[in-house]
Amino acid sequence: MGQRRLRPSSPEQCSRSGPGCGRVFGLWDVPLALATLAAAVALCWPTAAALRHRAAAKRMELQVGLARLRDLKQLAEFQQRRQQDVMRLRRTAERLAAGIDSRPATPWPTAISEISRNRPGGVYARRIIAYGPNFKMLVSAARPDLVVEYAQRLGMSPFIRQVTPPAGGTRDGGSGESGKVIRLHGSFAGE
Repeated sequence: MGQRRLRPSSPEQCSRSGPGCGRVFGLWDVPLALATLAAAVALCWPTAAALRHRAAAKRMELQVGLARLRDLKQLAEFQQRRQQDVMRLRRTAERLAAGIDSRPATPWPTAISEISRNRPGGVYARRIIAYGPNFKMLVSAARPDLVVEYAQRLGMSPFIRQVTPPAGGTRDGGSGESGKVIRLHGSFAGE
C-alpha cells in the first residue's frame, strides 16, 4: 500500500515539505472554476427555459380549465333555473287544465236559447259555428249599431263568457253598413 501524505499543520512542516505547501488556490484553479461554472450554466439554462415554458403552458391550461369550469357552472345554474321555470309552467298549465275540466260545459240548447233571447230586432243570425267552448257567429243587421248592442247583450249573459266583434266589423272589409254579414267571436261559460 502506498503511503498517504498528510497535509502539514504548521509553517515549519510546510517549509520542510516543499514550495507549494500552504496555497489554497493555484493559478489554474480560477479558470478551471470558471469553466466548470460556465459548463453548469450552459447545461442548466436550456433546462430552466424549458421548465419555465412548461410551467407557463400548465398555467395557461389551468386558466382555460378554470374559465371553462366557470362557464359550465353558469350553464348548470341556468339549466336548473330553466328547469324550475318549466316545472312552474307545467304546474300552472295542469292547474288551469284541471280548472277548465272541472267546470261543466254549457249545453248546446242552453247556449242557443241564450243567443236567441238576447238578439234585438233587426239582427239575423246567418250561421253559428261552435268548436269546444268557443263559437263564431255570422250575423247581418238592419243597422250597424244593432250588432254592437247585440254583442254587449251577449257579453252580459251569465252563459257566455265573452263576445268580440272584429275590428273591421264586416266580412268583406266594409264599415258595417246595413245588410252586410258581420262576424262575432265568443266563448261559452260553464254552468
